[in-house]
Amino acid sequence: MEGIDNSKKMGYPLAAPNTNYPLQATDKDTNYFEAQLNKYHNYLLTNIATNKMVCKVLDIPIENGTRYKRILEKRKILWFVEKGICQCSKRPANYISCNPKYKPANIQLKLL
Repeated sequence: MEGIDNSKKMGYPLAAPNTNYPLQATDKDTNYFEAQLNKYHNYLLTNIATNKMVCKVLDIPIENGTRYKRILEKRKILWFVEKGICQCSKRPANYISCNPKYKPANIQLKLL
């Protein structure tokens, strides 16, 4: 390539990494994610939707939505309702809800 002389750049040492970033989450970050989690939960209390549909409606990144879905599943307040075709992705997906009306019955059998 004409006009680019890389020979001058070769002699400089690499820059030191930037260590001015915070190592722990700030209150602002924590409140932001908690607020998103609350929005996600409140939406699913009144609606049945797929994770992608919820994220699209609430304008939440899909990665965060997946994390919130897992958090609510671990707390046992999010349930699988039905399998269907997602209206956003047009692919098979699980419809979920936090409405206690859709909570599955405990059908685990006791062992003798």
